[in-house]
Amino acid sequence: MKHLGLVHITLILVAAALLIGAAAGGNGLTAYQSLMPSSAEVGQMANVIVSLTNNGQNPIPATVTPRLPPGVVANMGGQSLELYPGQTQQVSYPITAQQSGSYWITSVISYSEDGYPYNLMYDSPFTATEPVPVSPPDQIHPAAENPGSFPGPGGEPIPPYPGPVDPYGSEPPGTAPEDELPPGISGVNHTGEPPAGQQPGGFDGPAGPID
Repeated sequence: MKHLGLVHITLILVAAALLIGAAAGGNGLTAYQSLMPSSAEVGQMANVIVSLTNNGQNPIPATVTPRLPPGVVANMGGQSLELYPGQTQQVSYPITAQQSGSYWITSVISYSEDGYPYNLMYDSPFTATEPVPVSPPDQIHPAAENPGSFPGPGGEPIPPYPGPVDPYGSEPPGTAPEDELPPGISGVNHTGEPPAGQQPGGFDGPAGPID
């Protein structure tokens, strides 16, 4: 009788251990979560990537559902997949921050193994920053577009360019300076010929041999 009692107790303990191990199971599925990028401006999109691996010997159906804090929204809901033994799959979903701040992005993985349901949760830090204001391009000053039309000081137009300055002084219009010549010698005209009545030698008088 004592031996029968010990056998019954042993069987009960083994059955209880098996039930507890099955209830606390879930070792057949492992997961990893990453965020790309981990920081983004408000309104910009970031991707949450969840990688799942089936380490067991039976297929595992799983569902990945985003659980987001206020201020962050996801562009899709839960995604379901089935993992075969030794298989690894990735699930991704985009998120967008509606206001700046630091957040924890959570993905809930619901799956079934050996007839028992399990849930896993993975968190990743995410930072949303305010958009950087873009300064307008430099405006071109009107003077740079058309220098001749830009008025001078006082709003008056710039007078016309007078030309180069004569370093020796200016002469009245219609006159030209004459070089000083020895007495009895006059300058040549504009054609380069001596004036009428003047010999090529430069002295007035009849031409002829000089004694």
